[in-house]
Amino acid sequence: AEGMVNNVTLKNYLQAISRAYHAVYSMQQSPECVVRKDFWGLREFYATVKFIAGRLQSVPKGEKVSVDGPMLLQAVLRNFGGYPQMTEEIQRIFFNEVGVEATEEEVNVTDLIRQNVADRDARHLMLLTKNSSALPILFDQQILSHQTCDIIIGSDFPLDQSDLQICHNIQRVKQKMQEGATVVLLHCDNLYESLYDLLNQHYTEYGGQKYVRLAFGTHSRLCPVHDNFRAICIAEKKDAYEKLAPPLLNRFEKQVLQRTEILSKQNEELLSSIEEFA
Repeated sequence: AEGMVNNVTLKNYLQAISRAYHAVYSMQQSPECVVRKDFWGLREFYATVKFIAGRLQSVPKGEKVSVDGPMLLQAVLRNFGGYPQMTEEIQRIFFNEVGVEATEEEVNVTDLIRQNVADRDARHLMLLTKNSSALPILFDQQILSHQTCDIIIGSDFPLDQSDLQICHNIQRVKQKMQEGATVVLLHCDNLYESLYDLLNQHYTEYGGQKYVRLAFGTHSRLCPVHDNFRAICIAEKKDAYEKLAPPLLNRFEKQVLQRTEILSKQNEELLSSIEEFA
């Protein structure tokens, strides 16, 4: 990771961040852990280092450059999301290893999602949800606009699995890549292989323009990618926790987005009362 770090301050924290990541990764391997093995992998570690490096570089000249509580909290929440039951334990591990005083700051999941969508350097986003409820929430919370995104919805129907439909969907992704818009993928498992390099952000740059390879079968082509292009994959929580391959999961920043995640404290108390009454 030292090769991607120019900041001397961050280099001093690398070993501590490495120990924290190793502790989280090892925790996943335990039979008692509620998280599946490799739910978080090396990509999370590199993304965390990259996130902190970017924040340190943005500190104005003359101000003290150091990793503080809010910065580390944001790095952990952004890159080790997707399993809220483990969030506090992961935060504890990172703050203890890095030696930074814990912060009481509360960060809403919708704020984390907004940060990802606006961050050109971030990994693409996977939202874990139930019954696809994350899709309407993105628009209800005004995180996305229908004017600036394209929603691609797949299914198990034979016509949606045909080569013609897959080519059509790849073409839609290609067009939004060029425009710098956002693509939302829902039930699009048959597209992931074609979008392998795109989801990996394996870009090639020529003449100031970024390109990425889109593939279909044995054919592939380099296509231009706008800096503002973002991809959001919506997946069922149960599938992410039990079925989806770790290499696919690790390509994304992951967050859980359900109606219960965006309730106010007053509504949470009301929901709790209703559940107790029922």
